[in-house]
Amino acid sequence: YLGKNMFDDAQKYLEMAVKKETEYAPYYYILGNISERKDKLDKAEEYYKLAVKYQSDYFEPNYNLGVIYYNKAAKQIETVNALTSKTEYEIEKPKIDEYFKISLGYYENAYKAKPDEIETLKSLEFLYNRFNMTDKLKVIQQKLGK
Repeated sequence: YLGKNMFDDAQKYLEMAVKKETEYAPYYYILGNISERKDKLDKAEEYYKLAVKYQSDYFEPNYNLGVIYYNKAAKQIETVNALTSKTEYEIEKPKIDEYFKISLGYYENAYKAKPDEIETLKSLEFLYNRFNMTDKLKVIQQKLGK
């Protein structure tokens, strides 16, 4: 169904399967992927979190959650840069690092599952640098050949 972009049919069958196997992480991951493809990011996030809940070392949902929160931080940067009120700026700016910190946790879990995945390493390099985590940064840069 997914290969044919029949997302609604795939989702229907997966939702039936989840009722029978409520703790089977791959079902939630696929449902998250379908939701993401349908541009329903809040729902995708919910499904990915369930996948991680039932299988904490599952690379794909950890990585995808890292991406979702990384992108939330990037959008928050745009929002903050567009603000003209100092008060609003002071309220909204801390959310950037909040999203990046959440992203970092998911990327670290993804890294544990697949320690040589380049995109994960690049994201961790950026985040470790942002948060001045120099020991971890050195390890990642070494893996990246820097």
